Amino acid sequence: MRRIISLFVVTMLLAVHLFGQSKAVTGVVKDENGVPIPFATVKIRGAKGGTQTQSDGSFTINVPAGRTQLEISNIGYATQFLNIPDGGVVNVSLLKASTVIEDVVITGYTTQKKSSVTGAVAVVPGAELHDLPVTDVGNLLQGKAPGVQVTAANGAPGQGSFIRIRGVGSISAGSDPLFVIDGVATDASQYNMINPNDIESINILKDASSSAIYGARGANGVIVISTRKGHRGQPQVNFHSEYSTQSRIPDNFKLMTSAQKLQYEYDLDYTNPYMSDWLDSIGTATGNPNVDIQSVPIGVVQQKWAQVQQGNTDWFKVLLQDATLAKNELSVSGADDKFSYFASYNNTYQEGIIKTSNYNRNGGRLNLTYKAYDWLTVGANTNFAAFTIHQVRDRYNVQNALVAAYNINPYEPEFNPDGTYNLTSVGFPIAQALYDNPAFNQNNVAQGAYYLAVRPIKGLEIKSQVGLNYVDQTSEAYTEPGSYLDLILNGVPTGIKTDGGAQTFNYVWTNTANYTHTFGDGHNFGLLIGSEYTKEHGKTYSFTSQGFPTATLSTQDNGAKPLTTTSSKYDWSLFSLFIKPSYNYKEKYYIDLSARRDGSSRFGTDNQYGNFFSGGLGWDIAKENFIRSSDAVWLNQLKVRASVGTSGNFNIGNYSSQNLYNFGSYNGLSAAIPQQLANPNLSWEKQRAITAGVDFGFFKSRLTGSIDYYNQNRDNLLQNVPLPSTVGFTSLTENLGAMTNKGWEFAVNYDVLKTRDWLVSVGGNLSLNKNVITKLTGQPGDSSGVIPNTATGANILKIGQPYLTYYMVRSAGVDAATGDPLYYDLTGKSTNVYSSSYTTTLNGKSPLPKYFGSILLSAGYKGLTLSAQLYFSGGNYIYNAQYESLTDDGSNVYAEQAVAALNYWKKPGDVGVQPKPAAFNPNYFTTDRYLQKGNFARLRDVTLSYSLPKSVLMKTKVVQNVNIYVTGHNLLTYRPYYKGDPEVGIGSAESDPGPLSNGYYSLFSYPNYRSFTAGVNVTF
Repeated sequence: MRRIISLFVVTMLLAVHLFGQSKAVTGVVKDENGVPIPFATVKIRGAKGGTQTQSDGSFTINVPAGRTQLEISNIGYATQFLNIPDGGVVNVSLLKASTVIEDVVITGYTTQKKSSVTGAVAVVPGAELHDLPVTDVGNLLQGKAPGVQVTAANGAPGQGSFIRIRGVGSISAGSDPLFVIDGVATDASQYNMINPNDIESINILKDASSSAIYGARGANGVIVISTRKGHRGQPQVNFHSEYSTQSRIPDNFKLMTSAQKLQYEYDLDYTNPYMSDWLDSIGTATGNPNVDIQSVPIGVVQQKWAQVQQGNTDWFKVLLQDATLAKNELSVSGADDKFSYFASYNNTYQEGIIKTSNYNRNGGRLNLTYKAYDWLTVGANTNFAAFTIHQVRDRYNVQNALVAAYNINPYEPEFNPDGTYNLTSVGFPIAQALYDNPAFNQNNVAQGAYYLAVRPIKGLEIKSQVGLNYVDQTSEAYTEPGSYLDLILNGVPTGIKTDGGAQTFNYVWTNTANYTHTFGDGHNFGLLIGSEYTKEHGKTYSFTSQGFPTATLSTQDNGAKPLTTTSSKYDWSLFSLFIKPSYNYKEKYYIDLSARRDGSSRFGTDNQYGNFFSGGLGWDIAKENFIRSSDAVWLNQLKVRASVGTSGNFNIGNYSSQNLYNFGSYNGLSAAIPQQLANPNLSWEKQRAITAGVDFGFFKSRLTGSIDYYNQNRDNLLQNVPLPSTVGFTSLTENLGAMTNKGWEFAVNYDVLKTRDWLVSVGGNLSLNKNVITKLTGQPGDSSGVIPNTATGANILKIGQPYLTYYMVRSAGVDAATGDPLYYDLTGKSTNVYSSSYTTTLNGKSPLPKYFGSILLSAGYKGLTLSAQLYFSGGNYIYNAQYESLTDDGSNVYAEQAVAALNYWKKPGDVGVQPKPAAFNPNYFTTDRYLQKGNFARLRDVTLSYSLPKSVLMKTKVVQNVNIYVTGHNLLTYRPYYKGDPEVGIGSAESDPGPLSNGYYSLFSYPNYRSFTAGVNVTF
């Protein structure tokens, strides 16, 4: 008993002693503006448990003996580690996570401070991409960074974008940038698989100093995407939901009413099918079988028009709709000293504004990091997405619902009196075909990066990573038996079905050693060395059958007659070695170097390897003693930098350098037929680039920005060169030609008002680019090459001119005396006689914008925030074939026309009018009359959001943050020269022969949309 009492006494004394060794630490957690942060997590580093701050940001925590640091974290802020002062009072100021992200540049192989970068790198925080009614990651980048031109391909559900960094860099090998997702290089077609709300940041590498480390794939720029990770603090559960309504962007012109169109037809002496039977009855009654409509008294004709107009139909309402988009997402994240995780699930369903089209995506992400030991870390970043796109036809004929909506006359009814679909003047029941001819693509995409990092000594990290990309795509296109299209094609109910598919597996094995060391008085040295091996295997298949019993029995085994079967497969590989040393002295003087050697299976046996290098210098003048010791306290950063380097473009066919043969049948036996001539010297396109820039920050960084100049010379351009037919081949792929891109980039942001309750900032960016072709084949006298296209007849490649300069006959207006169209001949004289020999180069007129940019505004008061983005672009020309078809001097008199077609020549002396029209005008020719400037400014996004007060949320003890927002997208467009929507990507998806470039003509492709969105984010 005595021993028990003694043990009890000793235990109590020990507890009292230990309690006496712990101490209470108090403090207040605020943001950078001095506003208290409730719900912030305060932990003792290296120990379990913790506490949360109160509504006024205050906290109290007992710290055991031996513990010296606190860990403070909160949603949306960077975690801080603070030493515990002797006094036991801590005042903490947390920085926004977006601020920290903007201060870091991720190249895919390394991470470094933005202040240490000698190249041109733009950083877009993920927060700027979240909660917008756009499914394409690329489209979200529009206007976010200087030098990065983004154009929506079109408005179809699930559609991507054209992204060009510092201009178009190739004639035929592609200008898409390289995408690197969590350190893994990825094909440009796969970046759209990422849920935008899973993105932590996007780094855009624009110049040689930053992109040359990617060698043969870096010439078009590199977009590095980093996805979200778990952050220290309490686990966070976030739910996001939004709902949008979408509609076609309104035109800036009007179509004719029924009355106007009937009058127009009458004036051109055209009789439509609804009037012809009536005229025949008059002819029968009068004994004159050839009654002309203009011979009938106008009052009698107008009475008939009144009957015809009873069939008035708004064909846009019949074929298009106000569509919806719904997004729902759930994520869980967290981290401690050893383990971090981020897991998310998302579903997006988008209706198309053309009926029956839609996009449905389900995706999930799991990012894990485990610090097994101080010297060993393993991690995995995995993404899976499954999506289905129901498509509609996008070609220039009546199977395209947009063509039908613009071309079917407003007086034509949707249904005949017996309830069947009306064929209308276009001869096809498009409203029925949208449902009877379904087509869809289904994709399953898996992406992953799995790595192991070892730190054997201080400053050295050895990392091995395997990246995997798998894509399984299937497609189906079904012309149902008995549908009108089926009857046109086959005469009897038969049905035709095509199934296709493609599978792609790509893996990347990357091994790097990264060493950093500081020695002496501020000498900072870094060295990255690495190797990378990439291999891709793919295969495709397609088979078509005919003769299906019903619309529902659509699998190929139900087809009575197989028609065609094809399949193919391919492989390519790339092996690389690279090195990147860097040095800075006191973060004031910087040197960056890099070199890479690539070997590609795509190129000729005599030219499979290439070397690429870069060098960059930087000097932050603001850190010089003569600045710091002066009164220039307003100067925070003034960094000048310059870089030079080379990179490549290997985006060509996998077997373009090799002899190829087709195999067919001859006398029942297999026979080889030569298809392609080998070129053992074929190599990648090469770019030499020079960039100079300055980064600045004034007035405690309230005014920040950058200015850049670049000069990029691209040579060894890949082209298909025609060969004499006597050699047995029509062309050979060779490295010929050169072009340059020169330009300026400006970015600025100013915090106009920054107080405890207010934050008002304005900013913007501007990009100027000049593209010039400097060499074609290099042969004497070879200064130009004509490229045919669908809409204008031809564009031209010409030395001294931009890529795809227009090559057309010039319109000289209208002869005021006769109403005839006039044309310029090659001497500049006008004539009313058209000749294709008058075709000439339209100097300086190309589809390439000469400038683009954004104006940005953000204003916040306490929990209320208003943000807006105005995007603008100009200097380019677009051939407006779509508007041409609505005002083409009577050539399409049977179809609907724009009101502007009524403004035609009627009497001598009329000026400012269109030529005198004629029904089915035989004298209408394509000229530059419809070549219109593409200048526009668009109020792209306006968002109003409100975050509920923390004092209210604390009462729930569960909910940490609630943000409610509304967004308007593509609200207003100023377009002084262009008729229609000037943001033209694809001219016509199925009729386009290339496409040669985005935006060189428009011809009824799927329209872009305007939307209104309401959404909510809740964090637990």
